[in-house]
Amino acid sequence: MVKLDLPVPLLDRLLASRVVPLQAKIEAIARWRDELMEAKSIDPRASELEKRLSMALTSLASHVW
Repeated sequence: MVKLDLPVPLLDRLLASRVVPLQAKIEAIARWRDELMEAKSIDPRASELEKRLSMALTSLASHVW
């Protein structure tokens, strides 16, 4: 069962962090997003969180070269 209590402030702190390497951020967000995709049929909050993580992932991925 997927736990849906990923706090938005935690995501914001991860995105703003200068200590966490970019690739580690991308991997963590992708993992969370994948877990939430599996939970969309179980909990309606999962869909909203998954969209937020997808947006964050897209934003981070645009900085990778």
